[in-house]
Amino acid sequence: MRLAAADRPRFGLHAFSVIAAELAKRVIEAYRSENGLWDLFGHKRGAVTVTTVDGTDVFGSNSGSPTYTASDYAAVVRLRDKLAEKYPKELSAKNIGLMPHNALFHAETTVLLRAARQNGGSLTGRTLTVFGDTRMCNNCEYVLPYVGLELGNPTVTFVDPDGSTRMMRDGSWVKQEGK
Repeated sequence: MRLAAADRPRFGLHAFSVIAAELAKRVIEAYRSENGLWDLFGHKRGAVTVTTVDGTDVFGSNSGSPTYTASDYAAVVRLRDKLAEKYPKELSAKNIGLMPHNALFHAETTVLLRAARQNGGSLTGRTLTVFGDTRMCNNCEYVLPYVGLELGNPTVTFVDPDGSTRMMRDGSWVKQEGK
């Protein structure tokens, strides 16, 4: 109808997020294919995330993935210990390995740790967009703001496969759009 009325379609932030999510989905599918991250029936094995830092794609995967490395594990253990020390009430050392701490081993955390590693260990002053091929879980929603603080407090927008977004900054979620 808009076309017939010569009215221009209006694109909001959510529409652009959906388009960007579709492009990221294709990049993630290529990464999955290159790394054998499909099972025999064509189903996804684990979760994959991607962000771009200085023009280079950085991928993250969950700890059960063949692309998760010993370096990834060591980085999470160091991070987990620091977070338990800094935030003993929120991230008690008694519950390490249980929910919500298990989110430290998810693709969303891995991509941030890999991006920081590529950037000298910090994401200070960075603004990143992280695209995932699975919806963010509630454990990630709880833990990721602490991860962000520890990595230099970047502004990070996470985009789910449906294009919905949530932005993290200063140890909290500051904005959410979409479903």
